[in-house]
Amino acid sequence: MLDLFLDSVRPYLDAIDVALAASAIKDGFNAAHAAKGSALLIGAAPLADAFAAVEDALRDDNLATARERAPSVRPLFAALESEIRALPA
Repeated sequence: MLDLFLDSVRPYLDAIDVALAASAIKDGFNAAHAAKGSALLIGAAPLADAFAAVEDALRDDNLATARERAPSVRPLFAALESEIRALPA
């Protein structure tokens, strides 16, 4: 299940980056919203909060704030992925 989480969220990270680079607010919002939901499903609150911060900025059409907040997401995802990979099989 956790591998499925990692595999499903990774494309959202890229989608957020692409959307923010293209100023595509709706696409970025949708990706951040979906990723937040996935993170909440596995109890990854810090990651969900980071996605929510991007989502909230985009909900308010604040592209600059979303771009400021987005870089915090990848390190949190990477840390969580490391923790998941370290779990016993």
